[in-house]
Order: sequence, then structure tokens, then C-alpha cells
Amino acid sequence: FLGWIANAHDMRGEYSKSKQFYEELLQIYTTKDTKEAKRENALTLNRLGSLSRELGLYDEAMDYHQRALHLQQSTSSAAKAMTAETCVLMGMTKIKMCEYKKALDLFEDALLVLKSSLGKRHSSVATTLSQIGAVHFEMGDFTMAMTTLTEAEHNQISSIGENSRDTLETQAMIGRVLCRQGEYDTALKKLRAVANKQMT
Repeated sequence: FLGWIANAHDMRGEYSKSKQFYEELLQIYTTKDTKEAKRENALTLNRLGSLSRELGLYDEAMDYHQRALHLQQSTSSAAKAMTAETCVLMGMTKIKMCEYKKALDLFEDALLVLKSSLGKRHSSVATTLSQIGAVHFEMGDFTMAMTTLTEAEHNQISSIGENSRDTLETQAMIGRVLCRQGEYDTALKKLRAVANKQMT
């Protein structure tokens, strides 16, 4: 029940209140030594990290995610995909901290694990590719950004559909890259297509 209450506050954008309930839930899981409790403990740590990121508490967010990662690595190889997801969350925090090279390293490490454990066409792989493309954009490497984002777009269309939110966000990012490359007409066409899909 605590998790449901925490999630409800999160959905309402009440991140501080949500944190309070997740912290209470964390205290419950840390008193148990079962495999399931450790898994839930790591998930709760990651939720707390994401909430801290939303609140602008980036160092605190990294601490939560690192604790989750340590817990996942100490359990079993079956947690590899979950470990990769934690690396993705850490990468998202590093982007907020403008530490793009560290973010890129985290995303690329996660991508290798996700491809091997979930397959190259999984939606999590596509989302991570999109995040890698966004980091290349921030670093000014527009050619690499376009290559990675295009791969992400193709994967997302086949796995979650062309009108999904993640696909549209990737396509919008491609439009931004095209602008920076001076391909203004193509960029406008891409961005208008995204806008039209969002309105339907």
C-alpha cells in the first residue's frame, strides 16, 4: 500500500511527498534478507533516485542509483537487465549534471547488456539508443547523433509503433539534429509530422 500511495503522489508531481513514502518502504525492505526483498529494495532505491533527479538533487539521485546498482550486482546474473536499467537512470542524472561523457559511457554500457539480454529489437534497447543520440547532440557530434537516433527510430517503430510517445520524441530530436546540420526544410517537414501526430 505504501508503494501505491508513493506512486500516486509521483503521478501528481508531488515528488517530495512521494519520496517520504518510498523512504518508509525502503526501511521495511532493508530489514528483510530474501531475494525478493533485495529486488524490491533496488527498485525502491531507483525510484527514490528518479524522484531526487526531478527535485534537482542530482548528487542524492546518484547515491540512490549507486546503492541500487551495488545491490543488483551482489544478487545474481539474472539481474543483468535490471542493472542496465539502473545505469540508464544514472546516465539520465549525469545529463542533468551536464556530465555528457559520463552519461554516454553509462548508456553504452547499458546498451551492451540490454542487447545481449533482451535482444536488439527490444523497446528498452531503442530507448537507450535514443538517449545515446541525445547525448551526442549535446556534445555537438551531430553525425553520430543522427546515426544513433535513426537506428532508435527504426527500432521504436517496429517495437512500440510510430505514434508512441518515445518514437515521437526520437523523431523530434532528429528534427533538431537536422536543424543543426543546416537541413532546414527536411527538419521542418520532420517536426511538422511529429506535431501532427501529437494532435491526432
